[in-house]
Order: sequence, then structure tokens, then C-alpha cells
Amino acid sequence: MEEKILVVDRDANSRAYLRDLLEKQGYEVVVMGDDEPMEEHLASGEIRVVFLDISSRGSHGAGLYKSLKQDYPHLKLILTARRRERNMIKEAIEAGVYGCVYRPYDIDEVLLMVKTLLPHRLFYKL
Repeated sequence: MEEKILVVDRDANSRAYLRDLLEKQGYEVVVMGDDEPMEEHLASGEIRVVFLDISSRGSHGAGLYKSLKQDYPHLKLILTARRRERNMIKEAIEAGVYGCVYRPYDIDEVLLMVKTLLPHRLFYKL
């Protein structure tokens, strides 16, 4: 089974940036806006890592990470945030979220997190 990465973000540019970056590394990436249902993708069992915009509105609200950790304990969650959202990040990490990447994204930080969570994958040079 191919391991996939899901990117959920309300900003189309952020979704596209992460998708392009991760696909260049050989990952299969699914992207969706914060108002799209993700259950079908998660139920497949192929999603291993989720990049989740902590400021998502839509049906995915800021507390979504709690229900994802409860319903899909195998998922590794990485929140995406702006620096002003630090208080929410602390709470999320205490609830079991793996980590957070801040915007603007640091390429090395994003790739290191994914490589740590999916260590058997080989990374290509950019």
C-alpha cells in the first residue's frame, strides 16, 4: 500500500506549495480545502501524515486534530500555522500532534518532519 500525505488548508497557494514540494520527493499527496470532507481519504488507511491548517474554518475547525487523533490513531499530524497562533500549537502538541511548521514554510523543516515520520522513504535532491 502506498503511503500518502494529506494536506488540508484553506489557502490554495499553501496547498499547492506543499503538494509540489512533497511530490518532488516522490510522495503521493492529496490536497483539499478546509471545507471538503476528508473521511473518504482517511478511511482508506493509505494516509499516514496530515498537514492541517490550524486556522481552518469550514468543517475542519481548529480542534479537528483532537478528533483525528482519537478516530485515526495511526495518523501523524503536522499543523501549519502562522507565528501568532503559538498558544494553539502548545495545546495541540500536548494532545498528541507531532509538530508544527510555520508560514512561510522552511523547506528543510518540512522535509525533515516527513522524513522522520516516514523514514523508509528515500528523498531526492530539489
